[in-house]
Amino acid sequence: KFQLTEQNISPADANGDNKVNLADIVFLVNYLFKNGPEPVNKSLVDVIVDCVIDIRDMLYLVNYIFKGGPQPLPGCSGVAIKRYILTKGFLELS
Repeated sequence: KFQLTEQNISPADANGDNKVNLADIVFLVNYLFKNGPEPVNKSLVDVIVDCVIDIRDMLYLVNYIFKGGPQPLPGCSGVAIKRYILTKGFLELS
């Protein structure tokens, strides 16, 4: 028997505290440059959707938080991309 549990993790929420803020940037810096722990959901931290977590994702997040840049994208996983497309109205099911 399988049970699906919805996760309340937003794109770019690297530390899993249900907020996207400076703490997520610090978490990514530690992960990328100081061998810190992995993000709670790695696919959602890939905010530029290139299937790699690197400094470009971190800079995208800095731009979003401090400069009003575009919202983080849902990450590289197929499920995340499909959910994003459905919830943003890019696709209608018939």
